[in-house]
Amino acid sequence: MKNSRGVTLIELMTVVAIVGIFGAIGGLTIVKALPGYQLRKAASAMVADFRKARSMAIKLNRSVTLSFNASQGKYWLDGKKLPGSMPDTLTTYYGGGVAFGFPGRSSSDSVHFSNGGATITFDTTGLTGGVSGYVYLQNSKGKGYRIGVTNLAANIKMDQCESASVNCTVNP
Repeated sequence: MKNSRGVTLIELMTVVAIVGIFGAIGGLTIVKALPGYQLRKAASAMVADFRKARSMAIKLNRSVTLSFNASQGKYWLDGKKLPGSMPDTLTTYYGGGVAFGFPGRSSSDSVHFSNGGATITFDTTGLTGGVSGYVYLQNSKGKGYRIGVTNLAANIKMDQCESASVNCTVNP
C-alpha cells in the first residue's frame, strides 16, 4: 500500500464546489429573509417606544407625546426624533424599504388615531384620554404591521398584516 499524505486537486475542487453551493443557497435565503427581519425590528422598536412613552409619563408625572410624520418617514417621542438621529428616516435606519404605510391604503391612512391627528399623548397615569389608533408600517415586499393603542386602558398592540384586507383594519 502506498502512503498518501494529501488530497488530490479533484478532491479539493469538489469540496470547494460543494461549499460554494451551500454558501450560495444560504446567501439567497438570508437576502430573501432580510426585509421581513428589518420590518419586524422596526415594528418591535416602535412598540418599545409606545411603552417607553407610557412609562415616561408615569415616571416623570407629566404628559408625554408620540408624534408621527408619515410623509417624512419620521416620528418623535417627547420631542426627540426616532429612530436614530437626524436625518434618519425609517427606511435609512432599518433598510429593506421599511416605511410608514400599508399596501392598498393611501398614505394618509398610515397614521390613524381616533382624535384625528398624528399624535398620541400619555397622561400621568399612563392612559391616553380615550384616544386609540394605529400606525402602519410596511416594507418593500408588501408585508406590514400595525402598532398602536387599542382601548381606554391604553393597551399597546402589534399585529402583522398580510394584505390590506387581512388582519388589519384602518379604524381602531
